[in-house]
Amino acid sequence: MITSKIKNTILARRMIEGGDNVLVGLSGGADSVCLLCVLNELKDEFGITLSAAHLNHGLRGDEADGDQQFCAELCDRLGVKFYSKKVELNADGETVEVAGRKARYDYFAELKAEFDFDKIATAHHADDQAETVLMRIMRGTGISGLSGIQYVRGDGVIRPLLDVERREIEAYCRENALAFRTDNTNSDTAFTRNRIRVELLPYLEVSFNPNVREALCRLVSTAGEDGEFLENYAKRLYKRLKNPLPTSEVCLHIPSVMLAERPIVVRLLRIAAEDALGVFPQLEQKHIDDILKLMNECKSGTSLDLPNDLRVSVNYDWLTFSKQSEVQMFGDFYLEIEPNQTYEVKKYGVKINTKKIKINEKKIKTNESLIDFNKLTDKIGDKKLILRKRRDGDRMVVYSDGRTKKINDIFTDMKISRFHRDRQLILAVSNEGPVNVPAVGSANPLDGLRQKDLNNGEVIAILGLRVSEEYKVDKDTTEGLLITYESIDDL
Repeated sequence: MITSKIKNTILARRMIEGGDNVLVGLSGGADSVCLLCVLNELKDEFGITLSAAHLNHGLRGDEADGDQQFCAELCDRLGVKFYSKKVELNADGETVEVAGRKARYDYFAELKAEFDFDKIATAHHADDQAETVLMRIMRGTGISGLSGIQYVRGDGVIRPLLDVERREIEAYCRENALAFRTDNTNSDTAFTRNRIRVELLPYLEVSFNPNVREALCRLVSTAGEDGEFLENYAKRLYKRLKNPLPTSEVCLHIPSVMLAERPIVVRLLRIAAEDALGVFPQLEQKHIDDILKLMNECKSGTSLDLPNDLRVSVNYDWLTFSKQSEVQMFGDFYLEIEPNQTYEVKKYGVKINTKKIKINEKKIKTNESLIDFNKLTDKIGDKKLILRKRRDGDRMVVYSDGRTKKINDIFTDMKISRFHRDRQLILAVSNEGPVNVPAVGSANPLDGLRQKDLNNGEVIAILGLRVSEEYKVDKDTTEGLLITYESIDDL
């Protein structure tokens, strides 16, 4: 029975939990009608709240309006809350299929954010899976493409029908006297997917393998397991290789990346691009090859502009991923800090914690700076500590005899790119009067970002990179000021 099969898929894949607020994407076709009705049968057993959403693309005139009305009436009969929206689809250089899909998922995401939906259920089924992987094979996909349609996505999208064939869905609708809408464009062979469904798959079934759809789904399952292993390995490696500097930029250490095998390197590049853009990048093989060439040549200052506003640059031994639209340098800012406080600096995408600690052979991590607290209080007195950007004329004590070096020269010695120098946080002594900067938990904690043109004060540390010799922890240190920074996105 189809209901039992769908229930088993939900349980096996841990798609939903008790108390989940689930939104069903409802087109009015047999697939989505089946999904909504089955989940409505199971909602009390699973302890979930059910709603449905329909996006009218406006491409089929009265027929599209009829689909929307049908969905509204079905939800009314089932007692399911219904959301709908009518849009004018703008393909903007994309195919109508791609633009429609993007518009639907954007609408679902809007509803998810506004009404706190936990899961978005779409009606992709086993036949869709077979068509998708066959289409990708013809385009020369790799193992990730063979993984097919995901049962569960990281953004909360779930596909409970992926183990169910279209014939089973149609049988369920007949047995339960369920009406549904038919989109005539689904048989239009001008679209690649429709040609695969209407012409290619039936031909393969008759001429080669009557169970070709099942065979393709088995391929998806096997490739999915291998792909998941490689993807998880790449994600763990990415966390180790990603630049630990306190900056919103995404960087990979080129020599370290090049030690990995190509399948892992390609995944690292895609993960880094997604991290920088905030969305999965539409990178084709030629784009990956161009990035690999950039890495192999490793000429500092060279860059590539790629689709989706992505820029990939080489800065010394680092490969930097950023948005083309955000490459301009940040303005100056002034943030007064005190011990035992937490501050969020959204411009840099970091959370900064300051803590007075006892020294007991504390090992410093790459995202920490440790300063001798007694030296600090003895030398600066009642002056204020600030975090700021570098300024012309900045120098720091780097020799035990008190000699200094320009901050820019220190950056050069450490091979810190100009791109990152302008985003590097400097811990210094303020030459100005006190400025009230609330910590996290106070009202308006981000008001601590101030545009100021201040005189340079003594540099105590380059956060996460180096501490002045005047303030370094030594064998006589008993108390320290530990400054830790973390990415806000990772918290």
